[in-house]
Amino acid sequence: MSDQFSDLAHNQPATAATPELTPSTLAILIELANGCAEDRAKWGAPGSNDRQGSRYYLELISRQARPLTVKEVDDAETRGRLLQIARHAIEAVEALDGRRAGGLN
Repeated sequence: MSDQFSDLAHNQPATAATPELTPSTLAILIELANGCAEDRAKWGAPGSNDRQGSRYYLELISRQARPLTVKEVDDAETRGRLLQIARHAIEAVEALDGRRAGGLN
């Protein structure tokens, strides 16, 4: 017979050390939030139109990543592309969560 407390302990993830939120990281998060807000203003909420289906964001991420792997790009372009990839990833997760909440797959 198993001990109820030991079962609970095994089912809970280990507590990780909280990473320090540096000024640089905070600035990036604010920049990402502003970019996502601009995208919502232009295109609507993630998943709200046909253009934002599950494969849509993967295609956008692929297009942004491709130049980073096949040619030399400067730091500013690399930074911009990485931020765009992060925005697309956030929006993809939001669209997926929205579909799940609506009972769609």
